[in-house]
Amino acid sequence: MLTIITAALLHSCANRGSGPQGGPKDELSPIIVKSSPSNRARLVSSKQISIEFNELISIEAAYKNVVISPAQKNQPTVKAIGKKAVVTLQDSLLENTTYTIDFGNSIVDYNEKNVFKDFQFSFSTGADFDTLQISGIVLDAHTLKAVPNIFVGIYNADNDTAFQTTPFMRMSKTKEDGSFVIRNIKEGKYKLYALNDVTQTYFYKQIGTDIAFIDSILQPDVHMHGKIDTIWTDSLKTKFDSLIVDAHTEYYPKDLILKSFKENPIKHFFKKCTRNSKNSFTLTFGATPAKQPIVKIIDSTEHSNWYIQEKSIRTDSLTYWITDSLLYKQDTLNLSLTYLKTDSISNLVEKTDTIKMVVTNKAGKKRNKSNAVDDKNLPLLFSHNISSNLEVYDTLSLNFEEPITEIVKDSIQLFIRHDTLWTKIPFELIKDDSLCTKQLKFLYKKSYGDMYKLNVDSASIRSMYGRTVDKFYKTFKIKQLEEYGNLFVKLTDTPQNGIMELINQKDQWVQTAFMDGDEYIFQDIKPGAYYIRLIIDENGNGKWDTGIYKDHKQAEFVYYYPKQIKIRANWDIEEEWPYKNIPWEKQRPEELKKNDSKK
Repeated sequence: MLTIITAALLHSCANRGSGPQGGPKDELSPIIVKSSPSNRARLVSSKQISIEFNELISIEAAYKNVVISPAQKNQPTVKAIGKKAVVTLQDSLLENTTYTIDFGNSIVDYNEKNVFKDFQFSFSTGADFDTLQISGIVLDAHTLKAVPNIFVGIYNADNDTAFQTTPFMRMSKTKEDGSFVIRNIKEGKYKLYALNDVTQTYFYKQIGTDIAFIDSILQPDVHMHGKIDTIWTDSLKTKFDSLIVDAHTEYYPKDLILKSFKENPIKHFFKKCTRNSKNSFTLTFGATPAKQPIVKIIDSTEHSNWYIQEKSIRTDSLTYWITDSLLYKQDTLNLSLTYLKTDSISNLVEKTDTIKMVVTNKAGKKRNKSNAVDDKNLPLLFSHNISSNLEVYDTLSLNFEEPITEIVKDSIQLFIRHDTLWTKIPFELIKDDSLCTKQLKFLYKKSYGDMYKLNVDSASIRSMYGRTVDKFYKTFKIKQLEEYGNLFVKLTDTPQNGIMELINQKDQWVQTAFMDGDEYIFQDIKPGAYYIRLIIDENGNGKWDTGIYKDHKQAEFVYYYPKQIKIRANWDIEEEWPYKNIPWEKQRPEELKKNDSKK
């Protein structure tokens, strides 16, 4: 026995350097010990609220996370002092008003950061305490994503201008899942709004901010519900011993859905002029010009028809190609630009600017475009979208570095291969713009799995500056029919002006379905995981449109098929979708929600 004890002592001495191991990790949230005033106290006159916990605490990002109702004009002081959370209001207290301090998840213990979840503290400056509440969820109108950390607030129903002039009467902030509860509301009629207010003015003053609103007027109410259970004294249930009443309170309205959107901030102004080559320049505006700008050269000579305008993909940028050689050979040009600009009261007024255009040479270019216009021996360059395996839905196209004016179609040939023989096939050339052609598209009869060859002879295409293309040829193959899948979707109630879109796992558009009878059909889809979105195109312009607050117009309705669809090669899939029967908050597929949480 003595030997065993000695060995144990020696072992203990050998491990002396390891020190004490301590107890189990603290996983408990802080607990409130006391507060001054007490929670839900009445007749409060102090502007300082002190809440003491059982351990040291910190308040995470108090400026962003702590929300006080009514909204404060002057930013309150919110501090963690040892074991206390101390809030000092800077505004004067309002009479007969219930105040709510929503800490959310901002209070944590100092060491382990255990969260004191969803904590709200309230008090009243009067003898009464307001207890009604409104709850719901905020979703993005276009994607149906939950919108976290957005303010949700109310105004009296008879105030039509408050949202753009006055801070919220009462408000809350959405959680990570987009849900919200506005507590301590008086009886009355209200309008409900949401606002992504990074400046914390608590009203809508900047177009382009995320907003949402409910069309109807809300009247908060409370209902008491009870369930009575009987306890019997015998198994035959001939006598009962007692009754148990299970009572609970429900506040209405609840489960409201606000769909947030950004208004298109249309502000017209001139941004800049760039001239990256001698023969062209680009004018960039703050939005698509409401009226075609008037562009003139300022010098002693009268100039007419001195440019052609390119059809631009970006409608806020207009590109012009100079046709007068006397002008494009000059390094500096003075330009008069007359356009419509938004003034301080949002009216469009005519304005004229004088612009000095100087050629800018971008470093790192293999070819100096500013001098290329003077050398007709340089070949006309172009890009293409031809790959060795072309998708069946891709349109073969050539994109030129400058406008083309002459095409010798007989010198452009398209062939199909049968066995080992190449056979010439007919095609149609489509110009992107008859006045300023920079792109040619080839329309021809495609066949799945066939091999094609495009031949473009030298000098078959000429630009407006006299340069021609070099000889070009490219072979390509259209993918096999068996490499694609198809999707057929039938709605239980087919909407008017419905646009059904196929989207990928990044929520990006892939394809728009076409209608055949009462079915939406997606054809020739590459294998993979996809989702379906339905847009109710109310104005029939072929795209989703955001809302307009001044017109009380909501964003166009969007529905998501709530499941992922896996497309397999050489398979047809049929789906039936009762899109109106699924609540909006449950429509966005779980796989997309998981991706949302990672961002």
